[in-house]
Amino acid sequence: MKHYVLSREAGRVGLVVSPDKTKYIKFSVSPSRRSVKGITINGVTYDGVAEFIYVGTLISNDNSVEKEIQKRILAGSRTYFATVSLFRSRLLPRATKFYYIRH
Repeated sequence: MKHYVLSREAGRVGLVVSPDKTKYIKFSVSPSRRSVKGITINGVTYDGVAEFIYVGTLISNDNSVEKEIQKRILAGSRTYFATVSLFRSRLLPRATKFYYIRH
């Protein structure tokens, strides 16, 4: 989509396209077609990215999910090891520990 069309359509709903904040990504099976070089459209340059996080999910230009899975496993491990000492503690009553599991 050309920049002026993008800007015009965004302006219809009150948005302004900022070239500094706007990035693009190319998806392809072929590594040679997944360029992350900048692209210039009508004199405006947009940066390319190999991956980004959208609504909490890691999107990569090679359509792989391995990095997303590793990210989620790491987040789960961090949460577990941050809370395991609380659940083993005798300072918290048993009812408090089980309340969150049942509800």
